[in-house]
Amino acid sequence: MQRQAVPATSPHPIHDLPIELLARIFVHCTLLPGKQHTSAFDSPLLLTHICRSWRAIALATRRLWSIFAIDLSDGPHASARLLSAWLDRSGVYPLVVSLSQRQTSRSTHSEAHLLPLIATSIPRWREARIHLRSSILPVLFSLAERDHAAGIRKRTPVADPETSQMEEHNCQELPHLRRLSLCVIPDGGTTPKADLKAITMFADAPRLTEVTLIKLPPHPDAIWLPWAQLRVLSVQCPDADAALGALILAPNLRKLFIKLERSSRVAADRPAIDVGAEPCPAGERRSHAALESLSIAFHPGVDTRRFGDVFAELRLDLPVLKSLTLTDGDPIHFDTVRISAEHAPVLEHLTLHVGLGTTSPICELLASLTSARILELREVSEPTLRELLLHLAYDSGDSDPEFLPHLESIHIDGLSFAHQFDLPLFCRALRRREDRIRTFTITVLGTSRSLRKSAKFEAELEYLQELRRRGKDLRVQYLCGKLVF
Repeated sequence: MQRQAVPATSPHPIHDLPIELLARIFVHCTLLPGKQHTSAFDSPLLLTHICRSWRAIALATRRLWSIFAIDLSDGPHASARLLSAWLDRSGVYPLVVSLSQRQTSRSTHSEAHLLPLIATSIPRWREARIHLRSSILPVLFSLAERDHAAGIRKRTPVADPETSQMEEHNCQELPHLRRLSLCVIPDGGTTPKADLKAITMFADAPRLTEVTLIKLPPHPDAIWLPWAQLRVLSVQCPDADAALGALILAPNLRKLFIKLERSSRVAADRPAIDVGAEPCPAGERRSHAALESLSIAFHPGVDTRRFGDVFAELRLDLPVLKSLTLTDGDPIHFDTVRISAEHAPVLEHLTLHVGLGTTSPICELLASLTSARILELREVSEPTLRELLLHLAYDSGDSDPEFLPHLESIHIDGLSFAHQFDLPLFCRALRRREDRIRTFTITVLGTSRSLRKSAKFEAELEYLQELRRRGKDLRVQYLCGKLVF
């Protein structure tokens, strides 16, 4: 290892570090989240202004310059100089790129200066966060295709016109790309243009496994991706059909995050779940043998009934699904959970937004989750909590199976207590599940009198203290953190 060229009597021990170790520290500083990589007051530019030795080390560390963020809304000359410097100093190192653009910004000369430079760097992308306006994305991708036009013409011609088109679009290989976040910012509207051509740039990325799509449905009409190799997919769009249809497109997907937005125009020109897959024969079901986690959230005002219908129409078995999150209190989601319970036999972790005003039989629904180990319920009313504690505290009968027999952890929040917390019922439920329950926490949104110094419940409080000494996490507390007991 080399050491920095400093006097032997240097009073600063950091100068005694080997150059390789100091370079690695520099890289970790740059990788910290929230960094503005092209700012003169942040690394790596800041590191070049400390001393001559650090400047030499920083300029020689190519990985340090392989991470950059550019806002196309900024001035053209400064951004172009920065991007050119970053690309030169990074050598051939794979790039972590963030390209953004403010929705209210107007077209500037910076686009003409920057887009050709950005296009030349695309084959080196390892991670890319591209949040650009719908009018700019086609320009960027057409520039990249033009740069590789010579390679396209040298490809062996194919007789089938459709196959030829696919070969032409897939000609640019992205050998390093592993993670992609793509957002289509609408030009002066709430949704991107309907006539936006399909994005084909990322179809030939042999290492791409994690994708985030914002305002862009996961559908071949919108974007071509190596669907079969995707492992993690996040979707934020108004199209419930395409969002759930990703389960058919990506057979090896392990995690799917869906956030449905509100829109007045949702896939009006194509049939539901039309993702190019073979139709499921009548009476039969599909199976997704890889999905382990499914998370679904909704913007206010979204028609959740359509989502429930699409979920049922899929007729999809999820044999390895372990985690399901539904963050909305619409009763239609209880039907979604019921469908999941029937066709996801190993479901272990359920997070459900119940809703304070719900009248649905939540405990009847939970009774079908025989493999559940972790339960998180949000915005639960006091009557619903009491019903849940009663099911946990008392036998359901000889003919009925045990209620949540494998339950180990429960977290409930959003409560508003009109009466005093039923501590005896809580303790009875714990006694029946004492050998299995490890965590039982309740967060109180409203107000309740503290029970910690109450002589009336001295035996129950002593029992809870004993369970805590044995490592159980048992709490009922206010939202601010103050304990009820």
